[in-house]
Amino acid sequence: MGELSSEIARKVWTTVETSVRGFLLGFGAVIMKDIWLDRKASGDADYTSTIKLARIAGLGSASFLVGAAIVVAAQWRAHYVM
Repeated sequence: MGELSSEIARKVWTTVETSVRGFLLGFGAVIMKDIWLDRKASGDADYTSTIKLARIAGLGSASFLVGAAIVVAAQWRAHYVM
């Protein structure tokens, strides 16, 4: 692989990683909030609306983190993580 191909692969990987981390952060936060704070002791185990909201929140936080990552150069993120 040439130097250009490796640079492109690294930038694609860091973008995908950032978006996955953002999605999981938003998704997990909504699930935890619903289970710990909003769920009453009624024994209701229907999480359909929670999952729908969590998907939206996950996509939103992923979009935010990828957008914010534009400010921080990919090579800085790569060196920070390693």
